[in-house]
Formats: sequence, C-alpha cells, structure tokens
Amino acid sequence: SGTAGREGGWRNGVNMVDVNGDGKLDIYICYSGDFDEDIRKNQLFINQGLNADGMPTFKDEAEAYGLADPSYSTQSYFFDYDRDGDLDMLLVNENIKVLSNLDDVTIQDLRKKSDQYSGSKFFRNDNNHFVDVTVVSGINHSVLSYGLSASIADVNGDGWPDMYISNDYSIQDHLYINNKNGTFTDKLSSNLDHISMYSMGNNISDINNDGRPDIYTLDMIPEDNKRQKLLQGFDNYEFKLDNYLAYLIQTGAGRHYLLTLIMMAGKTFL
Repeated sequence: SGTAGREGGWRNGVNMVDVNGDGKLDIYICYSGDFDEDIRKNQLFINQGLNADGMPTFKDEAEAYGLADPSYSTQSYFFDYDRDGDLDMLLVNENIKVLSNLDDVTIQDLRKKSDQYSGSKFFRNDNNHFVDVTVVSGINHSVLSYGLSASIADVNGDGWPDMYISNDYSIQDHLYINNKNGTFTDKLSSNLDHISMYSMGNNISDINNDGRPDIYTLDMIPEDNKRQKLLQGFDNYEFKLDNYLAYLIQTGAGRHYLLTLIMMAGKTFL
C-alpha cells in the first residue's frame, strides 16, 4: 500500500476502523505538537480497495468527511453513540501550552473557557460527513483538557454506550453517561467515591465476574510528596572530572525518574 502521511508534525494515535461502512478498514491518524494548523490536521485514509497487484490503496479524504481537525489530538474513538447504524467519533485532545498562575480562582475560570484546539471534541456521523456536536452533546472542551485515553462501554447497563476519559495532571477524569437523546452528562462525582489524578490509560471490563463493568485507571501521581533527588553544586574551587559511562541500562522506576544500572568490575551498582 506504500508509505502515506504528510511530512513534519507529531503523530499520536492511529485507528483502523470501517468509517464509511463499506466493509473495508480505513485509517485515521491524529496529529499534535506546536506546529502550524495545516500540519496538525488529522488525516483519514479511506480504503479504495485492491489494486491490480492485489495491494490495498488509500486516499486521504479527511476534508470531505469533516475530520481534518487541527486540534492537539491524542486518539480517536469510533462508535455508534446514537444507535442510528453508523459510527460517530470521540476525539480526545490535550493542551500542550504552558499555563501559569494557576490559583484556585483561575482554574475555575479556565474550566469554563472553551478552546478549539485543546478540548476534546465529539463528531456525529451524518451520511458519511462528520458534524462537530461537541457543545450540544455536553462534552467538556475547556482549555484545561489533558486527555490521554478513553474507553467506550455501557457503564450503567441501559444498552447505550457511555465514555470514560482519562485526564493527566490534577484535572478530573470524565464519566459521560449517554442520555439516549444525543447528549451526555458527566456523572463522575455521583458515581465514583474516589478517583485517581494524573490519569494515563484506562479500561472498562468485568474484572470480578459479577456481571457489571468495572473501571480501571492507571496514574503516575505518587503516594506521598517525597522524591529522590541528587544535587551536585560544584563551584570553581572544587575539582571534578567528567564521567563517561558505557553499557547503561535505564529502567523505569514508575515515577518521574529512571533508575540507571551500571556494571563496573563485575559488580552491579544502582
């Protein structure tokens, strides 16, 4: 099928799904990063079928389908939220800008401020053209959006798909319950007694086999405020030599630092 995609940009999530319902898998690619809007536009490669050599061919038709969105996109999720027989799309986005002076009052104000690039979006499929229905569907799209992942499942057992979105940093996650009328309501606080912060991935499954879906999230906030730090404040009066290390293996410590293992004289040092 060859190599596709534009030059430059920062590619994030990719999704393979039959967007137009013709029985062939299409490809949707999310872009992000501090680049011009044209470089950030997401791409939708529609499967054109097999060529004479039996290879699948694709054509970028994101503009025609209404999905050439230039947000700071993380990942796309296609599902039939209104049960009309076609696939709609949730687009999870993340703010990449640095926000300063985030006191309590400022945070509350920013949560009410929408942002066309940072906030997550929702698109309804109208005859293979996707319409942005973020506002009318009740999806939060404020500048304080740090979406990293989502899961789609019937959380309350009413037969309609709901959504759980993980947010990084100290922004709460979202549990959107489908109102069965084209809208969602965020019922995180009323349905969960405790939530993680700095959420990364999440999944919804019946973990304990009781017939009800459970929500599992992964976060990276520590249990306490302690960190391991090594400060070397060398000055002009203290002699030191540059260190040159070889054969390094860095292993994730599950926090904001890496553990480095080195082998010296047959012994392992941490």
